[in-house]
Amino acid sequence: MESLPQHNEFFKRFAVTLRGRLIGIFFLTFSVVRADVTLPPVFGDHMVLQQGITLPVWGYASPGERVSVLFGKCFQETKADDSGRWRITFAPFSSPKKSQRLIIKGKNRIEIQDVILGDVWVCAGGGSMSIPLSKSLETMKERPPFDDQIRFFFTDSSLDPHHYGKGRWVVSSSLEACKASLSAVGYYFARDLTSSQHLAIGMIQCTRDAIPLDSWIHANKRGAGSENPAFLKQPSAFNELILPIIPFSISGVIWSDGETLLGEGALTNRSILPRLIRNWRKEWAQGPFPFYLATPVRSGDENVSSVDHYQRNGAAVRGSLPWAREAIAGTLELSATGMAVTDDLGDLDDPSSQGPLLIGRRLALLARHRFYAEEISDSGPECRSISFEKNKVRVSFETHGSHLTLAMSPVASQGDFPRMSTSLKGFALRGEGGRWFPAQGRIDGESVVLTADSVPSPKAVRYNWKDSPDGNLYDFKGLPTRSFRSDSDQPIVSGNL
Repeated sequence: MESLPQHNEFFKRFAVTLRGRLIGIFFLTFSVVRADVTLPPVFGDHMVLQQGITLPVWGYASPGERVSVLFGKCFQETKADDSGRWRITFAPFSSPKKSQRLIIKGKNRIEIQDVILGDVWVCAGGGSMSIPLSKSLETMKERPPFDDQIRFFFTDSSLDPHHYGKGRWVVSSSLEACKASLSAVGYYFARDLTSSQHLAIGMIQCTRDAIPLDSWIHANKRGAGSENPAFLKQPSAFNELILPIIPFSISGVIWSDGETLLGEGALTNRSILPRLIRNWRKEWAQGPFPFYLATPVRSGDENVSSVDHYQRNGAAVRGSLPWAREAIAGTLELSATGMAVTDDLGDLDDPSSQGPLLIGRRLALLARHRFYAEEISDSGPECRSISFEKNKVRVSFETHGSHLTLAMSPVASQGDFPRMSTSLKGFALRGEGGRWFPAQGRIDGESVVLTADSVPSPKAVRYNWKDSPDGNLYDFKGLPTRSFRSDSDQPIVSGNL
């Protein structure tokens, strides 16, 4: 009889446990049957939706479930297909002055707050695009204007490949807590557009360093080399960063890369970069949206006398960046592309450097002129023609309404007082042999006349053909001349340093 209370206590605990398990099973079953409507992470509070073009909204629900979407006064309804996918497409919206709610309703209800219309740009790649806002001294100097008009979306996987599938939108007034994560180049690009166009700018950040350029292309479109077992082990930037945001409507893409443009990647990327641009445009099915690329900043030995020869010694490669810059210039054959020349910048990790600010601004110049139709110059002098005249070479330039001048890098050393050179630098000439010699030159109107004592009969000319170029030919607006060459030689892959 003394054990009866113990038995009663046992049955009480058993009943409580059984009841808890039954309730758990009930709710688990209910949730499976219910299959709440879901959205991709790119849809969230404080988001920017693209104005002026058709606007898709998509997600998952139970097969056959009716899903309605309300944005402002516009309402649409659809039914999920057999796999649970659903999608609606709104007609183009013009940009309203006030934020609105985006409401999605199926068996459950999702309400997204503070949604505004504006222009959405993707800032992607690595290298300079990955430099965080916290490392830019410019951020510390002034408060961002139009605080609620610049908004960033970034996924956890853009910062850490082990965290996939989550993301959030951040308003620029809250950047103080997030500037260690957000792209400085992307922010300054957005700030210039917001200030010049007086509209909201949304930046979708898709950045990651030290991965093959091929990884940014859809797996089925990578082409030769993608079957390599070593390549297949690499993380897929496309699957983790790009695919989840397609077909979110965008204005265009700004791109920069670092590690993948070094070494032998500088040569292979000549064919990969155009394929990447075509692939993204095809996957988005939005037409040839703008794709603007920044050249790699200078890096390496600054004391090379004339040109950097492509040389390899094991894993070390010298002289690859000129070919990387030429590969980026090759993408300009595609429609709606542009190149921001940043060869004169460097030391982006230095907090005192204005490199990220200048890269963002030069990319913004491309967008302001080519996308927003501002009557401004968006690029520095470009080689138009080359003529060989006995012992000298004349290079004529397209100056885009400006004029040629000597200048110095805007990120010159902050230590010693910088000295302005009074002579042209960066040019090299070659005669019948294969050796290059530094050239002396002078500006003659919209041309540069070059000579070299060691080259009595020049046959070829190059400009800024170095990993760390020192050319000082600019226009009056402070934009640098991009590197170029007259010869068609190809680099010799084998060689020793």
